[in-house]
Amino acid sequence: MSSPILPLTSRAKAKADDVRRRARTSAAAEGTVPMSRTDLKGVVDAVQRRAQRQGFVVPREIRAELMEAGLNDSLWKDVLALAGSSLNCRHGRYYYVPAGPSRMRVRVRHDHVHLRHLQRAVRWLIRQQRAVEAVHVERRSHRRMHFVCPVQVETADHRVLNLVSREISVSGIRLLGTMALQGQRVRVWIPRPENSADRCCFLVQMLWSAVVGDGLCESGGVFLELIEAEPNPLKIASQE
Repeated sequence: MSSPILPLTSRAKAKADDVRRRARTSAAAEGTVPMSRTDLKGVVDAVQRRAQRQGFVVPREIRAELMEAGLNDSLWKDVLALAGSSLNCRHGRYYYVPAGPSRMRVRVRHDHVHLRHLQRAVRWLIRQQRAVEAVHVERRSHRRMHFVCPVQVETADHRVLNLVSREISVSGIRLLGTMALQGQRVRVWIPRPENSADRCCFLVQMLWSAVVGDGLCESGGVFLELIEAEPNPLKIASQE
């Protein structure tokens, strides 16, 4: 005969809840429990209520709310991201912002800050690229310039490819396409800037090729000869 199930005392129930909460926290910390916006929604609401009641919250209190919910306290920044403009950071404290014009102003200010961070990152990338290009210019015998336009290339086996030029100098050219051209001697038709229907044809020795993306290759070569009175290719073959 089975023993009757006795109700838990308050102390035993609290201890069982604490064990379950610790187990959830441990699982979340180990990454075995996937986090979602729904998991954090209750914590966000609790943090907003606390901020409204106290006037502000600090990171320590946000982490405490996460631990109380059985979640990893390292997710406190995710809570702030979900709270959005309802919490405004000033001097390490997150002040509650009521709905209405005040929250709208905070949201606009947040957007401006985000835009400044974005622009700062892009400017940094541009400066780094200019620094790299400056080093390359010093190493080259002839200065190259950006020259982006569609070109046609005829390979040694008479296939005609549609590629894009990237750079040009008085000595060579860099091309972008789906085929590596290293080692080939090709004909390249380049449109004139003032009249794209009129093209110049050059014999080019391709010196190198490099994969730069999925299905994309760059190839660089040197000009060998200007081919006078060379007609434009009539047949455009697909790249293999």
